[in-house]
Amino acid sequence: MNSQPRLYGVVVPIVTPINSDETVDEEGLKDLVQYILEGGVHGIFVMGTTGEFPRFTIDEWRRAVAIVSETIAGKIPLYVGVSDTSTQKVIQRIEMAEDYDVSAVVITPPFYYPLSDQNEIILFYRKAAEACDIPVIVYNIPSLNPTHIHQDTWKELFKIPGIYGLKDSSGDIDDMRFLTSCARDFENISVFVGDESLYADGLLMGADGVVPSLGNVAPRLCVSLYDACIAKDMQEISKLFAAVKDLGALNSIAPSSLGAVAWKKKALELMGICKSHMTQPFWWPEDEVLPLIREKLEKYNLI
Repeated sequence: MNSQPRLYGVVVPIVTPINSDETVDEEGLKDLVQYILEGGVHGIFVMGTTGEFPRFTIDEWRRAVAIVSETIAGKIPLYVGVSDTSTQKVIQRIEMAEDYDVSAVVITPPFYYPLSDQNEIILFYRKAAEACDIPVIVYNIPSLNPTHIHQDTWKELFKIPGIYGLKDSSGDIDDMRFLTSCARDFENISVFVGDESLYADGLLMGADGVVPSLGNVAPRLCVSLYDACIAKDMQEISKLFAAVKDLGALNSIAPSSLGAVAWKKKALELMGICKSHMTQPFWWPEDEVLPLIREKLEKYNLI
């Protein structure tokens, strides 16, 4: 059995503010972290999907991790995405992440060559955990990584020393029901909900936390919803989750797969926190979407 205290709460997967040349915008990143900290969140996750992690050089990836670690200064846990295309590359990122005050690393299965055999999945995570002195979180995001983790495989992963939880972004309520139930058999396996549509349902099923990309823009709202779910205040949950869904509707305003990131960066720019530059290539009908973003921010008193 693992012995690390259970991880929990609202862990915000932050966007990565950048300059026009796609280098990390240091001041923008610091300001974003400070804004999120003021929202009362329980953790920050740097270089995840919302952070556009596959598009950065290893130097810029490391720079972002260093800046966030320095800015958090141990106030709350720091989660670092170390996903890559092979076991060797993931281990290299783990070794770099361990130079900083990191509470956990978050790892998808290797991408480009999907792992089609369940034994490969188990072998990969065992190797990663063996190379790591800090907790490993398994990251399941089938919309972008087609590796399918079977139920029996989850049980084997939870037995691996060094693995302390998972982030499930499948959006499948049956999967969430299984994972929350299965995790109860393990002392310190934390389940994090990664899909906004299941935030409330997942927490009410027994998930330990949520990883809301919306927390970049509205961290207080996400924390309030988490608190309402823990208290099982159904009236408050209904009200707050309606706001989460309303803001989350902006995720589909652009044709790009990065549209859900782009509107948050544009919102943060309107809020005076950081620039809205995106890694390239990226395109969207900005003249059409900007009024919609502004309207939602005004509706929820975010600007």
